[in-house]
Amino acid sequence: MSVWKKMSPTLQEEYGEEYRQKIVNNWNAALDRIGSTNINYVVDNYFHAITARFPRLRYQCGWDAILIWSPASYMPTPIQDWFLNLFVRGKRPIPAIIEKGGLCEKKTN
Repeated sequence: MSVWKKMSPTLQEEYGEEYRQKIVNNWNAALDRIGSTNINYVVDNYFHAITARFPRLRYQCGWDAILIWSPASYMPTPIQDWFLNLFVRGKRPIPAIIEKGGLCEKKTN
């Protein structure tokens, strides 16, 4: 069951269907941009983990994990946020309750 379906109807209304759909679209677009179709990294790491006499504590799947995501995890939080924002393209969605309350100006793309 999705997180959205577990939320109360009141909370769903506060965020709104448009917000949910934009989050889903942004997530899928990010996976399409940076995701890999090569599952060999994962399979090889699982195989090593279950067959090695001394398995590693952590496994990194792919060069992006080795060169980007693991080093980024050691950065201070504000730098991590800036770095991750590089991967978020487009306007961030705004919850419906904020738009209804007039707390922000809704802009059209």
